[in-house]
Amino acid sequence: MSEAKTQKTLLISVDLDLWYHCRWASGGPHSRWPSAEAALQSFYGDKNPPQLKRDFTGLVETILEIFDRFSLKATFFILGEMARRHPDAVKKIFRAGHEIASHGYNHVDAADLNEAELHDSVADSKKILEDCCGCAVSGFRFPNLVYSKREFDMLQSQGYTYDSSVCFSRKLFGKFGSLAPPLNNPYHPDVADPFRTGASGFWEIPIPVFPFLRLPAGSGIATRLMGKTWSALALNRALKTGPALYYFHPFDLHYVKGLAKTSINARLFLRNTGEPFRRSLLSLLQTYSKKVRCTCVRDWLPKNS
Repeated sequence: MSEAKTQKTLLISVDLDLWYHCRWASGGPHSRWPSAEAALQSFYGDKNPPQLKRDFTGLVETILEIFDRFSLKATFFILGEMARRHPDAVKKIFRAGHEIASHGYNHVDAADLNEAELHDSVADSKKILEDCCGCAVSGFRFPNLVYSKREFDMLQSQGYTYDSSVCFSRKLFGKFGSLAPPLNNPYHPDVADPFRTGASGFWEIPIPVFPFLRLPAGSGIATRLMGKTWSALALNRALKTGPALYYFHPFDLHYVKGLAKTSINARLFLRNTGEPFRRSLLSLLQTYSKKVRCTCVRDWLPKNS
């Protein structure tokens, strides 16, 4: 078997967006607010609240401290919008040696963008991040993991070399639902179908699903909602056949006071955020850093391309 299928590696990544970007809040077709700006104005009474900047800066510092504790590098998928709003935080991530990758410009479903809007999100976010940090950006993750062949083709046309948006989960909340056999390890997609293996030369880094049930498992949200054991079982299963991926968000580490009052979705979203998730994350990293290599996608790809 190839090294790409046998190397024991846990790929760690962070989606650098905040609670108001989430699909239930502003990033989906049935969201609580029509836009991120509307969410900020409604909740904070300000489209650019100073409190939010302080919270975000503190969360970035907390994440960097956690990664430094385990001497690991991670991939940060960053919104172009966030890089423009918080360039110093993005530069700090880069200076710490972590990989900078794109999460698009705004945190909206790719399916809701027309061709020109999709192009701008993919191309502009890359340029913003490269100009901010002076580095090459080669990886992408679509907001909400909404992905299809159109997005696959667009990434290749814009010079990206890998994506990490595919999750072979059963249909859930209007997302996912691929009928292809689930893949939990990095693979080269087929040029005609990014959900099947082929010879495109491009890399797809999928989010692991829970065995048999085919539900998301390799994320901070899954850990918070279903428990640390849920994610660990899925990661252990995936690592038997090759590298696996785990990702989380800054908001997983932050219980936002007052947010629960806004909707039922907000109350569900806040489950185990803050200290409960921090303990779970530290436990997972403690366990896996002892038995597998934990690193960013960039530091794994050169040996397997």
